[in-house]
Amino acid sequence: MSSETPAARRAVAGLGLACLLAGLIAASRAAWICDDAYISFRYARNLVDGLGLVFNPGERVEGYTNFLWTIWSALAIRLGVEPRLWVQGWGIACYVASIALLVTNHLSLRKTLGISAITLPVGAAIAALHEEWIVYATGGLETSCFTLLALIGFLLLAGSERKAAGRPLAAGLVMGLLTLTRPDGLIFVALAGLFVLWDARAPGRAGWMAGLRFAAGFAALWLPFTLWRVTYYGDFFPNTYYAKSADLFWITQGWIYVRLFFAKYWVLLPALPLAWIAVSHKSTRGAEDGRSLALRQTVLATGFVLAYTLFVIKVGGDFMFGRFLVPVVPFLAVLCDIGLLRMARRSGALQIGAAALVVLALLISPQPIRGQEIVHGIADERRHYTEEYLTQVTTGAVIIERYLSGLDVRVAFSGSEARLVYEARVSHALECETGLTDRAVARKVLTHRGRVGHEKHADLEYIVGERKAHLAFKLGTMQMLGAGGHLPDSRILLEDSELSPGKPVQGFVLHWDPELMAELKQRGVIFRDFPTDLDKVIAGLPTLPREEVERIYEMSELFYFDHVDDPHRRQAFEARLQTGE
Repeated sequence: MSSETPAARRAVAGLGLACLLAGLIAASRAAWICDDAYISFRYARNLVDGLGLVFNPGERVEGYTNFLWTIWSALAIRLGVEPRLWVQGWGIACYVASIALLVTNHLSLRKTLGISAITLPVGAAIAALHEEWIVYATGGLETSCFTLLALIGFLLLAGSERKAAGRPLAAGLVMGLLTLTRPDGLIFVALAGLFVLWDARAPGRAGWMAGLRFAAGFAALWLPFTLWRVTYYGDFFPNTYYAKSADLFWITQGWIYVRLFFAKYWVLLPALPLAWIAVSHKSTRGAEDGRSLALRQTVLATGFVLAYTLFVIKVGGDFMFGRFLVPVVPFLAVLCDIGLLRMARRSGALQIGAAALVVLALLISPQPIRGQEIVHGIADERRHYTEEYLTQVTTGAVIIERYLSGLDVRVAFSGSEARLVYEARVSHALECETGLTDRAVARKVLTHRGRVGHEKHADLEYIVGERKAHLAFKLGTMQMLGAGGHLPDSRILLEDSELSPGKPVQGFVLHWDPELMAELKQRGVIFRDFPTDLDKVIAGLPTLPREEVERIYEMSELFYFDHVDDPHRRQAFEARLQTGE
């Protein structure tokens, strides 16, 4: 086994530092926030405001799947820090920490394998150049944190030849944090538990004790958290489980999602066979009990990659390109590192050459989704957040907050408006497109498949009749609800000559609430007075065909009569319909 010189180690560490800096710069430049993040922000703000971990006051619905990240966002709000900047900063920190761990793991593998030549830490280079990992290092979601925790758990179990008694316990605690960050972390937990038993296999109690330590660490966090969740929300599974139909198989869509991902990152596919070829080679072995560090890492990394990828295929993937597969990238990077390090035993130049080809392939990788196109319901999400769009939303939110501040108003919104309702601070926000924050919509029976995660839409009768939604601010939301032909076209205009001269915010009235509409009128909101218009219709009822009267009355019932005690106007319609003409 060759000895490693300090100069070579410093050179490799320097290359690793270059990867770390490249990743830091790339993630900082790509920083953005997706609309979905504002769902967690609203939960976090309500918690800080003393309303509980809820989306709407008094409604305990678990509409998030990132508890730890949401609580972390609440800390920012409690400290007076803008949560958008907070999660961007911590997301980048988690991403950079992952690169640093891949660098240190490369150095550990070099030492264990006895490599003295200068090598390129290809795993860290993959992380620094992986566009989707860079994009979701920010974005406001928990992806970067989730990926880091999975990598830490992996390295605690397989990052060293020395099997310290405390490592399984520490790994269990980290895996507990992983599942608190996102529930699908249980997949990694299950594989890690099996690995602990395999890795510690020995006569007597040694193997079982390691497994018990791992289980104890995990259970110490997961059990009390789950008990609290069930007690607080009343369900074992989060509401998002039902909203996204996670219990169903959608393998065809999941396969498309994975295929698109590896159409771009095809260079990572050989990592798995290369690693196994490397560890099966006689010269790679030599650790205690015939198990090398490289073999242990290959076993666990392979399990993580295959199990999690199969899970992604099973649920149909995601509507955001690449996001669901980012957590497997560090393990593909580790496998690539192991596979190429075998070359360095023969020639450092050979390893650097092969690693350079991997880097080149990442730099020129094809784009399976271009610009703002949507392929099989999958989008390159970040490209949809143009400066014009963000300015429009921010301006609209300021204007809406000015007019609605302090009012108990219920606003129906689609998922892409989460940023708007958060920044406008509307008192009750009713999400209509996915059912994420609504128990009834989430549990609707899925009759046909659509865009992943956006298949369960609220219907008009429910949103207006049961949830008593007052307003909507997006035409797309009205169309999704099927309001056309079922509600009168009753629009409102919210003007601000300073913020948006000549471009008022337009909204739609979903049902007529006399007290609310009077208050809005007093605040300067522009709209037509529906009762006055109704009186004009009533005056002309004798001349209207029965079919037209029925149509107007039906629309007026859901919009007006079901919410306003107005027997005089209702009787006028009923009397006309009884004439039979």
